Amino acid sequence: MEVDAMIELFSRSVEKHGVMYTNYVGDGDSKTYTGIINAKPYGDENEIVKKECVGHVQTRMGTRLRGCKKNNPGIGGKNKLTAKLIDKLSIYYCLAIRRNCNSKDDMKKAIWATFYHYSSTDSKPQHHFCPEGPESWCKWQQAKATNKLKNFRHDYAALPKEVLDVIKPIYENLSNDKLLERCVGGYTQNSNESFNQLIWKIAPKTMNSGAEIVNIAVFLATYMFNNGVTLLLEIMNVLGISVGSGTHLYAAEEDETRIAKAELQAQEQTKEGRIRRRQQNLEEINIPLTEEDPTLWVWYR
Repeated sequence: MEVDAMIELFSRSVEKHGVMYTNYVGDGDSKTYTGIINAKPYGDENEIVKKECVGHVQTRMGTRLRGCKKNNPGIGGKNKLTAKLIDKLSIYYCLAIRRNCNSKDDMKKAIWATFYHYSSTDSKPQHHFCPEGPESWCKWQQAKATNKLKNFRHDYAALPKEVLDVIKPIYENLSNDKLLERCVGGYTQNSNESFNQLIWKIAPKTMNSGAEIVNIAVFLATYMFNNGVTLLLEIMNVLGISVGSGTHLYAAEEDETRIAKAELQAQEQTKEGRIRRRQQNLEEINIPLTEEDPTLWVWYR
């Protein structure tokens, strides 16, 4: 169903909107993209490029590391691949993609910075990929920038070789050029998913609905998503449905609440408050959060 829907969307884009879609933002499922390519909606000369939703890509490190730990019992335990360290490595992978989404090479460098950072010892530091300067998240680079390397000591134990050997292929796979190239641009499916949720509120997945009901749900969701609840009153008027002042008041309040919530979330003071709360949670695993990252930590709200 999804494949057919996407092929139809691409095939009618020129006729309905006068545009050709050059990118397809996927979530890791190759069937849809393969279907679009095989359909050739714009002929052989116009290539459609697959992009990855960075929101889906960034979760892969944690999934892979947890699976790796489960399949290799000996790599878990103190000073090895603990659940806390998996969270930390997953977040660093997420940051590497989000903070460097305009450059494949910068993404790759930032991803490997974490691997070598946790391979480092006092006798063999490996911080060559870590960001330089006194503001770096890497304490070794901070010490280097302030001429304090002579007395610097790592405050964590490096991962043992047997752990590094097992997780290195995961880093190689999740930092391959093809994957990172598809992440350039920092595209997400967030707006899509938000719109889909609105559709399912009108026509829940748990209930059987025919094509006509689903179409109506999509039309109503599109209307509300773009214009708010108030304009639904126009639809009711066209249908000859008379409503009282209470309905008008309810619709106006719904839209005002939605706007007020959006404005509140956009306010700098509120934004800083969210950052502080998330920073407190992240400090438990020693992850620095910058102003560019407030939307990342949905699991730390």
